[in-house]
Amino acid sequence: MAQRIVQALENLSRELGIAVLTPEYELLIALLAAGSLATEELCEQSALSRSGFFHALDRLKHWQLIDCAPDPHDRRRKCYHLVPEVAAILANNLRAFSETEGREAMQGTGRADPAAAERPAPGPGGYTSLRLPHLTCDYQILLHLYYRPGACNGAVAGAITASPTTFHAALTRLVGMGLVVRHDDASDKRRKRYDLARPVREAIARANRVVAEWSG
Repeated sequence: MAQRIVQALENLSRELGIAVLTPEYELLIALLAAGSLATEELCEQSALSRSGFFHALDRLKHWQLIDCAPDPHDRRRKCYHLVPEVAAILANNLRAFSETEGREAMQGTGRADPAAAERPAPGPGGYTSLRLPHLTCDYQILLHLYYRPGACNGAVAGAITASPTTFHAALTRLVGMGLVVRHDDASDKRRKRYDLARPVREAIARANRVVAEWSG
């Protein structure tokens, strides 16, 4: 069933025209769905360049989130799989995302902390952080507006993990792509408020339903 979640996220990314998951989390979710993948198979499931893929793979190995073993059918090949504890955490987090409609999941988007990545920390609402960012800045903005429509610039900036420069560039890009709609505050014309375009809201809702069906 995890494969359906992977497919839903891939469809969402294509539909919106932005990356949803960070490179490391993209690989973790692919391994959750497949159980075990050879290096080339895992690389094919990634949107990263070949060098970017191996950099992400090395980081996950260094943080002890994945492990590898010889392929039982071909000892010359390496097969990667999630550390059992990490697989359980990812599955639990997807359920927590569904049960809380993603609100606690937003709290797991903090910046990577390599020293702490090896020690998953429990979070609110059943969500357990792996101490590495899992949603891109673009999708953090969209997801926040999904749950907080009409939020002002400062509220959105305070809810995501990105530098002010990165945040403003991402928000400007999303508005330019037509994914986010900017309008004046009814009570203060100097303040701008933001909403999702209807197709974006519908696309996120469809992806969330897949997670809900899986957790059920």
